[in-house]
Amino acid sequence: MDTEESSPEENVKEKESEVKESAKRIHDVLFEDFSWEKENSGLVGFRNLGDTCYMNSTLQCLVHCPPLVGLFCSSEFDVDRPGKAPLVHDFSKLLRNVWQGNRRVLAPQDILRDVMKLNDVFLGYQQQDAQELLLCILGNLDDMTQRVLPLPPTKKDLKILAKFEEQERKEQEGKDQEMESLVIGATVTIVTEVNEKGRYGVKLNKVGKCISLRAQNLVPEDVENCKEDEDMEEEENKKKEKPKKLSRPPPRKAFRSPITDIFSGCLRNETECLECGHVSKVLNNFQDLSLPIPGSEMVDRTVEERKATPPPRQGLFGSLLTAVGLTNSQTTLDICLHSFCTSEELIDSEKYHCEKCKRKVNAKKVMSIALLPDVLVLHIKRFNYHAGFWGGSKKTTLVDFEATMDMRSYLHPDFVDHDQNENSEFELYGLVRHNGSLSGGHYVAYCRRPDDAEKWYCFDDRSVYDIPLSKVLQKEAYLLFYCRRTKSDSIRQQVWNVLDKNLNDCNYKDSPDDILISSYFFRKLKHYCHIGPLDNHRLLCPHGKILPVDDKRFVENSVRIPLKSWKALEHKFKSPEKGEIPIIKCIDKDRPKFDCIQCQSQQDYQSVSRYMSDKYKTENFYCIPSGWAEKWREFADPFPTPRVKPPGEIDNSILIDSEGNLLQDSDAYIPVNEYVWKYLIGVHGGGPEVLVPKRKREAQRRKESSEHEAENEEESGGT
Repeated sequence: MDTEESSPEENVKEKESEVKESAKRIHDVLFEDFSWEKENSGLVGFRNLGDTCYMNSTLQCLVHCPPLVGLFCSSEFDVDRPGKAPLVHDFSKLLRNVWQGNRRVLAPQDILRDVMKLNDVFLGYQQQDAQELLLCILGNLDDMTQRVLPLPPTKKDLKILAKFEEQERKEQEGKDQEMESLVIGATVTIVTEVNEKGRYGVKLNKVGKCISLRAQNLVPEDVENCKEDEDMEEEENKKKEKPKKLSRPPPRKAFRSPITDIFSGCLRNETECLECGHVSKVLNNFQDLSLPIPGSEMVDRTVEERKATPPPRQGLFGSLLTAVGLTNSQTTLDICLHSFCTSEELIDSEKYHCEKCKRKVNAKKVMSIALLPDVLVLHIKRFNYHAGFWGGSKKTTLVDFEATMDMRSYLHPDFVDHDQNENSEFELYGLVRHNGSLSGGHYVAYCRRPDDAEKWYCFDDRSVYDIPLSKVLQKEAYLLFYCRRTKSDSIRQQVWNVLDKNLNDCNYKDSPDDILISSYFFRKLKHYCHIGPLDNHRLLCPHGKILPVDDKRFVENSVRIPLKSWKALEHKFKSPEKGEIPIIKCIDKDRPKFDCIQCQSQQDYQSVSRYMSDKYKTENFYCIPSGWAEKWREFADPFPTPRVKPPGEIDNSILIDSEGNLLQDSDAYIPVNEYVWKYLIGVHGGGPEVLVPKRKREAQRRKESSEHEAENEEESGGT
């Protein structure tokens, strides 16, 4: 008896320890350092699969990116569907093998295969551009990991919505007035049909709100008069100008992903019309900045306009050596960045179409940085592609760059004090170098270990060796990777202090008021410089709805915290312009299915397709109404549209009589096996349970076996 009585208490303790387990997970995420115990962790070379050094060097800079290492090496970040997002799955696998595996050389053929499917440019094993590959990989990782974040309507949308509702109200009032304004005794003649002699019609009499029809012989003159009246009414209706009908503004959405949080910045593009003075201001996102190497004229203009420090000028002897090709010309990264932000005149063939003038005019364009990313990728534009025998050329100008850089001087004045630009100091952690010419060359990567800023290594395909930072700064850079310095140690400690205090107040006991929050937010606190607003987008499906609590993505990415802690975090990190934060209470764990109809449609299609395979054969078959099955077939789709409608509950009462016996009409239902029945009834509900008669069950099994044999014969015949 003692043993039987103690088991419920143990179950209660296990249940009460859920918030404590979440607290331990949060503490590990915030304060545990990544395991660097393995001697060769991160020092892994990549095998050249032909001329794929461009891919190897780019991947080395990505797998050494500190935020990506902390994110993809965690057990909480996993692919939703490996088959649907193969590049995300293969990249995550490669990164974990680099930092947690035992091999010194890896062959990234899976990454190459995925990239070939994404872009035909990378088909084959020829040399390609490293920057194009970088954008291809980041773009696909962004698309496959993004979630929808609902945004509040703008002031303009609210005005349109108010007018739309007012318009609907007036239309309804107009319809009601028309019904009430029927005059007693008013008679309207409507010709519905005229025979060959033109003598028959119908008269519609309206008496109050009562409408009566009576047949009446009409003479041809009445028919003509009716037609003339109708034509006059149509002309009068055309003369009346109807107001333009408004439509409801669509809901605003933002798309968030870890790649967006790490690599995405924002540019401010201002174009001024030189005739009317109108200025167009546009914000554009970027994942890398392509910086041209300025010529002497552009350098002079940049120095004059932006007060930039000019690069050191070569003497006469140095100029002669550069002219004969013995040395390369030099400039600085600072001049390249200032040149990128210098104004540009749009004239001749590059004229700008002014929104105010409604024609093409001369204009002045200025590009500047509005919002800084956590990882800044700078692309030095060395290759010029043009028609001709050689197809292009390469600039070998040496661009001097530093290991640290402050980006504040390149920011737009209106965004200098923005929260996302609070810390503008960056540190170099990776570099891609191109040796040789455009027709033939070789890519090499140089990367810093995330745990030691002084240790730099050269990654030349499968060869890996250490190199001092002073030599890295002398290389001819093609891609530069800068990571923003993190200053979130104090914020992490403050957040943990609040959580720990609230947990102690509740004695680490669960409460029905507890909130589930995405653990990704706490990873941002540790690895990102710009934390951003509090959000649960990692607990949402790709369509912006909350995932089921038993979904793997929900289980691995959610932690439980007290309501008081949630309110404290919401007060500190909530940004009103980002919209409402989805609050997921622990009592919502009883949700049995998707909140998202589109996800449920995909889930139905995949689950029923799986349960109908030979692996899930059962002895009993169950009845489902044919009408409901038709609705379900329209609902279940691997690629559903937002307008898809669920079939509703299963109603088997139409298949049985008052005594519960199955009706004889076999066309009224379809048989399904036990797995399909349990899945459909569990998701869509309804009932009652109706078994297929034994004879029909045997016939159904014979039909399935014959179909299976026919398929095998076709396959054997085809081979």
